[in-house]
Amino acid sequence: MTMKMEKEAARAAKASDALPLPLYLTNGVFFTLFFSVVYFLLLRWREKIRNSVPLHVVTLSEISAIVVFVASFIYLLGFFG
Repeated sequence: MTMKMEKEAARAAKASDALPLPLYLTNGVFFTLFFSVVYFLLLRWREKIRNSVPLHVVTLSEISAIVVFVASFIYLLGFFG
């Protein structure tokens, strides 16, 4: 009974299966993406606040940064969660 459960657990999809890279490289990619996108978005939002531009006016680069942020956050949450 326990062997069957172990095989099923081994077959389950893991967050680290997102890229066919070794685990340390995959984590490095997503950590780098996460923190660089957060830095980019914080800089852009600071500029908008200083120039009195509404935050809901987003450019294509900000939309793509938000998408990358959500994807990397989901990966990291799945890996560490």
